[in-house]
Amino acid sequence: NNSFAAGIALRELLIQAGPRDLVLFFISGGGSALATLPIPGVALQDVADLTNALIRSGAKIEQMNIIRKQIDLVKGGGLARMVRQSRMAAFILSDVIGNSIEAIASGPAYNEEMDPTAAIKVLQEFNLWDGLPVILRNHFSETKSKQQDQHQKIPHFIVGDNNTSLSAAEEQAVHCGYKVICLPGKYTGTVTQTAEELIAALSDVRQRMDGLKYCVIWGGEPVVRVSGSGLGGRNQHLALTLAKAFKLSDRGCFVCIATDGDDGPTDAAGAFVNAATIQKAGSLGLNIDRFLQEFDSYHFFEATGQLLRIGPTGTNVNDLLFYFSE
Repeated sequence: NNSFAAGIALRELLIQAGPRDLVLFFISGGGSALATLPIPGVALQDVADLTNALIRSGAKIEQMNIIRKQIDLVKGGGLARMVRQSRMAAFILSDVIGNSIEAIASGPAYNEEMDPTAAIKVLQEFNLWDGLPVILRNHFSETKSKQQDQHQKIPHFIVGDNNTSLSAAEEQAVHCGYKVICLPGKYTGTVTQTAEELIAALSDVRQRMDGLKYCVIWGGEPVVRVSGSGLGGRNQHLALTLAKAFKLSDRGCFVCIATDGDDGPTDAAGAFVNAATIQKAGSLGLNIDRFLQEFDSYHFFEATGQLLRIGPTGTNVNDLLFYFSE
């Protein structure tokens, strides 16, 4: 596996750093999947299976990291501990709301305390504990909470995040002649909660902006607990939820998009919905409730021609949600 090979290569490189070297870490979201080095005795496939199970269960990134850091020698400050005497600094492209540096790419350069009891609680919460391989259950049960080996505190610098993308989106919308409203805070709840909060916010905005060309922008990352057998991603599922819950006028349009260009295991970054969405669905015999229940938003929007395919951007700074009114 390439991630495993990357973990080995990183360790071989970092252990060679000497006292006169300067080690710079460039860390971005997705780094957890790009480099891994399971603890001795744990199979790489076991780590992959557990990660996939956590994703499908709807676990948040913070919960996933509690577990991954304890079974991977790269994560939770692991890369920094491979460096013996060198000076170090880390530059971060954040895909975590709030920019918690210990969560981004599972904090490979951030030393922190590990608590195996917290990992057990997460696994039990999502009904994954009983299905774990014996070696993993034994590891979490037998390991005592401990502070990782002390080493120099490494300065971390955030060079890009969701706010960066929001600012760029606002600038472009103004350039296109829109009056822009940026909603405060970030959306981090379920898709249903995010849709409800946005619709509530729009009821006020539409009254204030009646007759104007405007754009509402919001940033964050919703949570989806997949239970169906369909294909989609959180942004496509959010767009489909909004299509059902909100009666769009001929002037309105929702756009839900992942900034990395990959929404879930699909080739789409997200989707858009407008007044024609329900009409198209009706003419094609598409039952929106069934597609929602099956978490099959991709095939719904593929049929209506409303998928957003922009290709990988190489940058993940969470998601963007737009409401346009002409």
